[in-house]
Amino acid sequence: MSDAFFTTLAFVALSESGERTLSFARKPGADTLLAVEEVDESLLKSTEVFHVGSLSLTDEPARSATHHATKIAKAAGAVISYDPNYRASLWPDADVKTAKARMRELLPYVDVMKLSDEETMLLTDQPELEQAAAALNAMGISCVAVTLGKKRRAGLDQQQERDGRLLSAESAGYHRRGRRVLGRVPLKNACAQKTPE
Repeated sequence: MSDAFFTTLAFVALSESGERTLSFARKPGADTLLAVEEVDESLLKSTEVFHVGSLSLTDEPARSATHHATKIAKAAGAVISYDPNYRASLWPDADVKTAKARMRELLPYVDVMKLSDEETMLLTDQPELEQAAAALNAMGISCVAVTLGKKRRAGLDQQQERDGRLLSAESAGYHRRGRRVLGRVPLKNACAQKTPE
């Protein structure tokens, strides 16, 4: 704990169409200052699910602490859940190359992943959702959920008529578990069970 640094704040503005824009107060925020020696290893060794986001990868010492915590939880048998959020303004010099590399560093440990359609390109270099999900599955990530931006949601109903593998617009997402693509599954149930190999 320190009085010298404040908690990072996110400000969300919604447009009339429902699209959101985020602004952050973080220079530096306390979330970037978590150090390896502050990680409670005993807690991680007894956890069943460990969730991590990519915003802790932007700066040291939090980046090293995030890797350390993830490795300990994984070694103890925890399911690793990952939500890579790309926010250009939070990366030093808005360097997308660095962001891609750091965001990809956690992929070998991940079991369950939720990402946006825009982030699929950052993490897989695959332009199509099914190809991106397959690439992530091939890396060992057994459950992938992709949320869709406004542009993709608009075409979802039309696509659903041609291809039952995509979800309805109400779910606003695309799910792939193992080698099977799931259709018409609510987001909260899409990754309820791992697909056996």
